[in-house]
Amino acid sequence: MGDIYDLAIHARRNREVADVDGVSYVVPTMGYNWFHWKGCRWSGQWIHGAEAETHFGTLQVYDNGTWHPVVAFSHGYMGPAVDYTVAGVKMFKEV
Repeated sequence: MGDIYDLAIHARRNREVADVDGVSYVVPTMGYNWFHWKGCRWSGQWIHGAEAETHFGTLQVYDNGTWHPVVAFSHGYMGPAVDYTVAGVKMFKEV
């Protein structure tokens, strides 16, 4: 872990990545993940997906080193919405 300046630079970079990342995510309700939303600290909170569902608007999930806007919840899938399938049927259209 770095000093406070390294942490500040890292946090700023996360925000920059989040601002340009347009990939919406489907996240699981069953399990814990890092989420953040308007009014939450920038580092996010480690909460259960079902609890995260109660937040709305700017909800994001942390995955693969960046924050991603959440568009939907599933029982166990976590990943880009464009890749989400149920019984072989793609649930979101690619943009």
